Amino acid sequence: MGEGAVKDRLAVGSQLHKLWESATAMQKGEIGFPHLVQMAHTASAVWRACGSTHIFEEAKLLERARTESVGRFWHTCQNYLHACNPDRFADAAEELVEQRELSIRRRRDGAYTFWGRLDPTGAAVVKTALAPLAKRRGKEDNRTFKQRLHDALVEHAAENQQTHLNVTVAVETLLGLPRAPAAEIEGMPPLAQRTVERLACDC
Repeated sequence: MGEGAVKDRLAVGSQLHKLWESATAMQKGEIGFPHLVQMAHTASAVWRACGSTHIFEEAKLLERARTESVGRFWHTCQNYLHACNPDRFADAAEELVEQRELSIRRRRDGAYTFWGRLDPTGAAVVKTALAPLAKRRGKEDNRTFKQRLHDALVEHAAENQQTHLNVTVAVETLLGLPRAPAAEIEGMPPLAQRTVERLACDC
């Protein structure tokens, strides 16, 4: 069980005695366990933001949980938290921005791994920019979604700024002669001839 799943179950356990209506609704199949998890996290956040004496409107949220998907219900709970304490909600949003980070690491095989944490606004910008470019391009497009997303990122970066790469390549490599050396970009792994050809024709 992952860390997130453990935290979810701890949250439900700590708030269950205050969320009997929601627990009963889950047992009857009216809502799913993820709804109950979101309800527990929301209740805990409300009492931290507004004080333990604040009345948590479980019935109001439960009515929405019965008709909404988990994703939609998350937005409902976020709106409820904002209504409870706008300043605390804004502080939490600013904390997410401060946690933003991105790293690019080269693996032993020469490929690169991106790891990062995007704030919600930044993530929305990136997803909006990449979504149109990550669509399948005809029936013969056999790329996986992850591959299309990778290609969309590269395409978007190339289209929105002039990218100049200084490639060092031998004549033998351009001619495709046997035992020709690989091309080079400073600070990067060696490049194959086909890679150089792709960079040269931008295709």
